[in-house]
Amino acid sequence: MDAAVGLVVVLVLVAAVGWFVLYRWDGGKGSGEVAPGTEEWGEFLVRMYGGRAQREAIASYVQDAEALAQRGYAPVGQGWGDGQWDGAYFLLALVLSPSGIGLILLAYMAIIRPDGTLCITYRLRAEER
Repeated sequence: MDAAVGLVVVLVLVAAVGWFVLYRWDGGKGSGEVAPGTEEWGEFLVRMYGGRAQREAIASYVQDAEALAQRGYAPVGQGWGDGQWDGAYFLLALVLSPSGIGLILLAYMAIIRPDGTLCITYRLRAEER
């Protein structure tokens, strides 16, 4: 009976770690991609670019800025936000810590940072309005 309980506990822990890893990797989307969803407010346009480092996000921005310039948009503002782990990940790691798996997750979270986001605000040029 004890072996069966141990097996169930191990399977639950493996499933939790698998969910954590697959959910975090977000289906294998690479860095430097333009985040889905562009917001438009009249003459303003806001786009977000993801990347592990700011230079990766800027590379995506440069490609996109050329296409938007042809449509009459010029960048007027920018902001960079470092990636942060959600509190639920820390809670999951703490719950799994007694088994040792949580310690591995905490180490992973300390070493690997989530992608950051470069947010660019564009404005339609006066002659295009």
